[in-house]
Amino acid sequence: MGNVGEEIAAKFAEEKLKATVYEKEKPTGPDRKIIYDSEPGILEAKLTTYESDLETMFVDAIYDICRRFRQNSRYRQGVAVAVYFDEDTGNFDLIYRIVTPETQDTAFKGLHVPKYLTGKIKDLGLNRSEGEEL
Repeated sequence: MGNVGEEIAAKFAEEKLKATVYEKEKPTGPDRKIIYDSEPGILEAKLTTYESDLETMFVDAIYDICRRFRQNSRYRQGVAVAVYFDEDTGNFDLIYRIVTPETQDTAFKGLHVPKYLTGKIKDLGLNRSEGEEL
């Protein structure tokens, strides 16, 4: 099912953001590598079949992008996408955010960070209080 979210996010990035999206090279690493606004970047997608989990999946995707910035400074931006997929109808909804190394300190603004991610975000040097609305 995870591939469904990744495919939806890749199609969205190509069609709406006009990004060049590359096929996944190996099972580890970012979901997809992209070129967006002539800069190398990454796409991280999370899928949920529960609409109530959409924001949590979104925060998780943003976290993955910030983590990958630390792993590889070559990435100049990332597109975080969370997809809600309704298995009964086949319809989906998505939210996205473009994150850069310069904007990652505010990447979680306006989102509720789940407790399980608070420590991980702090480990990245992005200080956020537990359960804080940003």
